[in-house]
Amino acid sequence: MTDIFSLSLEELAEKIKDGQIASVEVCEKYIERINKFDKDIKAWAHFDKKVLLEKAAEADDYRKSGKPTGILHGVPIAVKDIVGTVDMPTECGTVIRKGKSYSQNAEIVDLLIGSGAIIMGKTATSELAYLGPPPTTNPHDNTRTPGGSSSGSAASVASFMAPASIGSQTGGSIIRPASYCGVVGYKPSFGLISRNGILRTSNSLDHIGMFGELVDTSETLRKAVHLLNSLEPQPEVVLATGDLTDDGTKEQYSQLLEILEPLNAPLLPLPGNHDERSEFLSAFSAQLPEEIPESHCSYVIDAFPVRLIALDTAIPGRHDALFSQEHETWLASKLDEDSDKPTVIFTHFPPFETGINFMDLSGLKSSDRLEFLIRNNPQVKLVIAGHLHRPIQTVFGSTMLSVCPSTGNQLKLDLDPRNGSAVDEPPGFQLHIWKDDRFVTHTGTIWEGKELDMSQYVSYVNQKISANEGIIKD
Repeated sequence: MTDIFSLSLEELAEKIKDGQIASVEVCEKYIERINKFDKDIKAWAHFDKKVLLEKAAEADDYRKSGKPTGILHGVPIAVKDIVGTVDMPTECGTVIRKGKSYSQNAEIVDLLIGSGAIIMGKTATSELAYLGPPPTTNPHDNTRTPGGSSSGSAASVASFMAPASIGSQTGGSIIRPASYCGVVGYKPSFGLISRNGILRTSNSLDHIGMFGELVDTSETLRKAVHLLNSLEPQPEVVLATGDLTDDGTKEQYSQLLEILEPLNAPLLPLPGNHDERSEFLSAFSAQLPEEIPESHCSYVIDAFPVRLIALDTAIPGRHDALFSQEHETWLASKLDEDSDKPTVIFTHFPPFETGINFMDLSGLKSSDRLEFLIRNNPQVKLVIAGHLHRPIQTVFGSTMLSVCPSTGNQLKLDLDPRNGSAVDEPPGFQLHIWKDDRFVTHTGTIWEGKELDMSQYVSYVNQKISANEGIIKD
């Protein structure tokens, strides 16, 4: 069966419409996720798997009849527990409304149903979308908050318990849980989506919005591969600095390898916090050297003009990292093996504070030991990192450290510690050129904008240089 969790909402709807996937199959997969994870995440205020499967079966029968279907036919959608529904409770997170439903559906619910969507359940909220913390935990770390009152809506999508969900915002209850949980939160202009049938908190501030998964990173990665293959001269090696999948499943690695297969240059991968170690090692057995420590996927490659050291500091099951004593001992020994050869260290977690608060919280612990080690090994000419989804540079241990942008979504440049969000900036990569005993780093973007031809000017400049003449401004 197709890995439904790797599909965009549009792709999922298309496959259900075309009969490639049954709505019942889709809902069964989400039920499996809910049964497995919601006891810890607590994203759901009301969920009835029997009713959901009945609705999915009805949707499949309707599609088979040949009658026209809506754009979301058979797709399950979650809604926040302040959104009125006739056929399931709308408790608004308070015992005052325990077991009570609305006399009519909210307008957004009727619109979803009219498009063929299935309301799969109600997601948890703060009491009356305002009071106290919600019961929901952050799906990436159950000890942390998922953010504001639309917590269940954001967490259900982030944990793949729903393909999309409806939430609301009065102050920051869409954008904050979206950033905390690592999903897209869409807060439209005020009044664009009707609030009829939804608990009112503020007549002038309430917004209805939605949560969904991030951009189609598979497609942007394909474009990145194509772009790298078109560069002249060709890159000698491609470094993949982690988060190669979303949650490290065998299916996701299989899809990743299919996308990466056309790469002309050899690939050196490294796991990040979204990868799963055993599946990572299995997927990249052909690319990785045999000599890898038992407890981390670090290794050394000596086949290029510079020595490449992959440093894996990820902690299994967590989204932060640690440069441990074991890492320190291993790296020190590798640096001592050849102290004269120019060296690059590439890793997933940047070992410095960026000012982007919520990402710094999931940074590298004990990075001072790493910095001391690099400072005392001047053959390290460059440190490369990922994780942050933004191009960032700093000096680290007397050498340059460069953070690569993502081939998917980018993080917004927002240093307000209360905020955090992704932005629709072009995906990117970095090209590191080793020449004259130093690196020159370029940041490239994956885009489809208009290209301006400057070949005539280049020819003019080359002619002037050949004639040892200056370049005159006309």
